[in-house]
Amino acid sequence: MPEAILDNFAYARIARHASVREAVLDYLDGPLDTLRSVLVQRLEICTSVRNMAEFDAEMQALAAMPLLEDTLPAVGVTAQSLQRALVQRGTHSGPKVVNLLIAATALVHDAEILHYDSDYDLLAAAEPRLRTRWIVPRGSVA
Repeated sequence: MPEAILDNFAYARIARHASVREAVLDYLDGPLDTLRSVLVQRLEICTSVRNMAEFDAEMQALAAMPLLEDTLPAVGVTAQSLQRALVQRGTHSGPKVVNLLIAATALVHDAEILHYDSDYDLLAAAEPRLRTRWIVPRGSVA
């Protein structure tokens, strides 16, 4: 199975929405620990924790998803190229920087992004090689 990154919005909805959890499991056709993560993604997820116990629990859960290296020089070059493509399209102020870095990492590692975030529509429109998939239909979960 090709590698897949679950974006932060989809990750946050796994515990709250059975439809998201089932869609991820159906896509993977296996356990959740076959997903991959990105360091910048882990850092963003942990900005919402309220105390050390939540931080430790979140980091333990995230540790089940192996990291894709996002500090490679190729990721930086790809991120700048992707941002340039967004500027050319006039959509560069849309996607959050963390999503730009996740997309660049996915491109370098040939991973698909399972998401619940329209930022990835803009990123994929700017770079056709980026593989993205709405994990459940847009607007179907809060």
